[in-house]
Amino acid sequence: MLIFIVFQVLAASDKISEETYTYASSFFVSLVIVATIARFVYSMKGLKEPISVRKMIGLMVNAILILLFTVVIVIDPAELSKMH
Repeated sequence: MLIFIVFQVLAASDKISEETYTYASSFFVSLVIVATIARFVYSMKGLKEPISVRKMIGLMVNAILILLFTVVIVIDPAELSKMH
């Protein structure tokens, strides 16, 4: 989150170009998506072990993040088509 804020401040003050900001933001969003999916898969593999509150909270948070990423991916092309 802090990285996004830093890049946005730099782009707003014209220290970096908008293109650099777009590439950097896309890279970090991609990393977050990959990490979320990896954590979700790891959590699913851990269901064989005894269930704890911490594990269930982590699984729910990861499931919500994956759901949100899926919604963003599905809605984004629809929004782009409305703009043209």
